[in-house]
Amino acid sequence: QMVPFRDAFAVLFFVSVGTLINPQAVLGGLPWLALVLVALLVGKVLVTGVAGQLAGVGRPWQLAVGTGQIGELSFVLTSLLVSAGLLDTEIYSAVLTAVVITIAVSTVVVRLHWTRSPAPAVL
Repeated sequence: QMVPFRDAFAVLFFVSVGTLINPQAVLGGLPWLALVLVALLVGKVLVTGVAGQLAGVGRPWQLAVGTGQIGELSFVLTSLLVSAGLLDTEIYSAVLTAVVITIAVSTVVVRLHWTRSPAPAVL
């Protein structure tokens, strides 16, 4: 019942964040974008996946990929830092681009890879 609202808000989020991304600043901030994405993969996805395996969680890598995105809070915090003059626009654009990339990629990967087979039974 709530799927249309969820989809509408997802579109609204991506459109609003997409309009804030300055392509020139992204090109200048590609090293920052690479750093953010690598740190996210190692610091969040890899750590979550390994911890999930050690804890015996069913589908630990689905959990890791599904939560391995930069969320809206990062968007809000970086916006506040830019408005306070504490963050460079290249870093801001890199974080915004990473938000869009990670949300889109994690959603697609989880849906394409893990929704084809039934979930393991939970004890």
